[in-house]
Amino acid sequence: MSHDDVYVTKMQKKLDEWLAAFAVLQTSAATAGSDAKAAFEKRAEGLASKAEIAKAKIAELRVAGAAEWEGLKREVGKIYGELRTTTDRMGPAKG
Repeated sequence: MSHDDVYVTKMQKKLDEWLAAFAVLQTSAATAGSDAKAAFEKRAEGLASKAEIAKAKIAELRVAGAAEWEGLKREVGKIYGELRTTTDRMGPAKG
């Protein structure tokens, strides 16, 4: 497995962990009061959007050539930082 493959696998694993943590938070929010639920739903929209972008960027990384690799890697790093910030604000999450 190349260094690039290891990185892509690592990023996919992180995304899967964040999505699992998000699912737990969704379950908790379902039983929360209306204010907490509304706050969760607002942040959830942003998280879902960022997760879709991360999935697309991971797919791009899998087929990227050397010229595209570093730029895509930076983009993925930025998106993951945003995912971490969002999930941290929503409650306990891994990543």
